[in-house]
Amino acid sequence: MTSLPIQLPKGYTPIVSEKDVVTSGQEIARKEAKKDVLINIPDAFGVPVRQAGKLLKKNPGDSIEIGDIIAKKTGKLGFGEKKLESKINGTILRFERDSGNVVIRLNRTDNLKLITDNKVYKDRNGLEADVILSPIDGIVSMCNNSQIVIDTDKDIILGLNGFGGSVSAEWQLLPGGIDGEVELLHLDASCIGKVIIGGLFKTDVLLKAIGMEVAGVIGSEIGEEEYKYIEARHMHTPVVDLSRKDLEAITESKHKKLFMDGITKTILVLKA
Repeated sequence: MTSLPIQLPKGYTPIVSEKDVVTSGQEIARKEAKKDVLINIPDAFGVPVRQAGKLLKKNPGDSIEIGDIIAKKTGKLGFGEKKLESKINGTILRFERDSGNVVIRLNRTDNLKLITDNKVYKDRNGLEADVILSPIDGIVSMCNNSQIVIDTDKDIILGLNGFGGSVSAEWQLLPGGIDGEVELLHLDASCIGKVIIGGLFKTDVLLKAIGMEVAGVIGSEIGEEEYKYIEARHMHTPVVDLSRKDLEAITESKHKKLFMDGITKTILVLKA
């Protein structure tokens, strides 16, 4: 029997109790959906969607305040500069390349009337509460507002370092394998929603991966500077580095889905 700790991000409440028997996929914690706002860069600047990303001056994970420049366009010969200043306080969650939307998570103190009065800002209400599901069958051995611990007979892999929240998703091995350096060109649409696995991850690659909404990142070489950089930007995407032996065990497995928790550096290959 091994223990799998599942960290609860701020705002989540357990809906199970100690000694409860849980099954894979069962809801174990939830929180009310927060308010997100969309800012459409093509609408704001009158440019095609394919050009929108080049105008951005903020990255996923950056905090923004009223008056901060979100995007900027310079006219021909350097004249006719146009800026898009933020009318809200919040955090940049992501940039949607297919639509040109920047998604911002609002701070609670924002005046939402600023959004509805501006055609560029579009209110996105969460339709359902966010939930955390149990990745395994087991018994709840500890439960509080910061974590739920599930005792299980499954084998758990412990990482060397880690950061971020919890996720269950399919994994995908990147073209460079577990020994090579991950390059920007290795990240494409097939990575979205997947836990990507590779060797050396540098800061620019990690930022692009998180910005395009991969489910998680597992590598063999992720440096302390990279962890400090993403931690300072309050990113929730789990990132863990493993020994070569453990990476081989995952990538050679016939099972294509795993659970990972960045804070506790735990990974579980899901066989169901």
